[in-house]
Amino acid sequence: MFRTDFAAVTSDYFPTALDAADIPLPTDRQYDGIRPLPLIAGKATERGSPIGFHCNGMEAWTGSRYKIVRTIKAKKKASSQWELYDLIDDPFEETDLASKY
Repeated sequence: MFRTDFAAVTSDYFPTALDAADIPLPTDRQYDGIRPLPLIAGKATERGSPIGFHCNGMEAWTGSRYKIVRTIKAKKKASSQWELYDLIDDPFEETDLASKY
């Protein structure tokens, strides 16, 4: 079993499977996912690009350290305000840094 400290998403499955099979990604389109095998092998330490999410009335972008998020669905206390969290210093997302930064 592998354990990583970086975020991954289902869009990483396709590039990862091809990478594991030593098959190059087709070049006729762009891919949201990354090939995390260098991260798993310890040859890299961070995801190169952030991950965007939109699910159940929430929007978020998260990278290696920071995450911005907002609720867009009324029944979940919709807000147009983004919240910012430092996932390293505050992994439980208790301190919103948006007004500071």
